[in-house]
Amino acid sequence: MGLVSRGCLLAGLLWNAGSLGGMTRAAQSDRRVPGPPEFLPDAAATGVSVPRFTVLVYNYAGISRGTLAEAELAANRIFEHAGIGTDWLDCPLYPYQAADHPACLVTPGPARLILRITAASMTQRMQPDQESFGFALQPEDGSFGTVANVFSDRARELVIRRRIAFGMMLGHLMAHEVGHLLLSIGAHSSVGIMHVPWHNNELEMLQRGFMVFMPAEVERMRTSIRAREVAQRTLEATVVPGN
Repeated sequence: MGLVSRGCLLAGLLWNAGSLGGMTRAAQSDRRVPGPPEFLPDAAATGVSVPRFTVLVYNYAGISRGTLAEAELAANRIFEHAGIGTDWLDCPLYPYQAADHPACLVTPGPARLILRITAASMTQRMQPDQESFGFALQPEDGSFGTVANVFSDRARELVIRRRIAFGMMLGHLMAHEVGHLLLSIGAHSSVGIMHVPWHNNELEMLQRGFMVFMPAEVERMRTSIRAREVAQRTLEATVVPGN
């Protein structure tokens, strides 16, 4: 099965001085930061089960436990806003560590995604676009994508310039790339967390907690997750223990 790299998050003009491409100060002040869409009804209150998926996080960048927890909490809140449940598992990088992480001894698959937080050396080997902060892998045969990458070194460079908490930025990047896996091809939008590139307006929304998925994206993701849950159960039913 072939894999193609899709869904790169591009910084666009963020890498350039001013980040708004020559927009005047007056025009900048006219750009109002919108609030988030209305929260979706509580699924538990409506009697509808919450679609849920798991993310196996591989921290190749060696990010501190506290910062990673902050990032996972930020990503969780974004999906929670969409009425979607997530479980984030910090998984070992080496086989000898497996016994210390029993929760990670599960079958990866459609509803158990893999998120790799890459170090600078890994990012360089992947040879992404110069302005990319991560990418998701989508199978060419149209099956469920399960692997996403976030470039922590580039995210760190950005937050230093923008004075944004690293964990907060990382969590939004994680949600964006996982969003690509759930939304598949054509996931970029004109507003919200799936919008690219992220300019000053988007970064202000991020800091205020307003960068979320749009209603149409929410419905697509919910449908995708429910299909993934079924596929995951089918996969696990066919796996022979010990193989």
